[in-house]
Amino acid sequence: MPNSMRWLTKFFRRLLGGLWVGGNAVLTSTELVFTPNALNSALHQEPENLHLRISLEDITGVQVRWGFVTKIIDVETRTATWSLRCYGAAKFAESIERVRSSV
Repeated sequence: MPNSMRWLTKFFRRLLGGLWVGGNAVLTSTELVFTPNALNSALHQEPENLHLRISLEDITGVQVRWGFVTKIIDVETRTATWSLRCYGAAKFAESIERVRSSV
């Protein structure tokens, strides 16, 4: 990441409680997949580390919480909690629960 962007990254981490990476979350019949957008891939030194695949069998819980502008979905596994923001968060969380209960 360019030095000029480091201060901005630190600022947003403090302001937002972490670094939010823009991209796409896709639910399949077997997993939840996150892929970063082109801007985030270009700005990070190791963009391959921004990709995430969570097997639906590994998900232990899904919670929706308040977020400014968009709600936040917390996807819990035995080892970590992953958070994502999206429009229609409640419906997407319901879809995750419905699909994972059929696995």
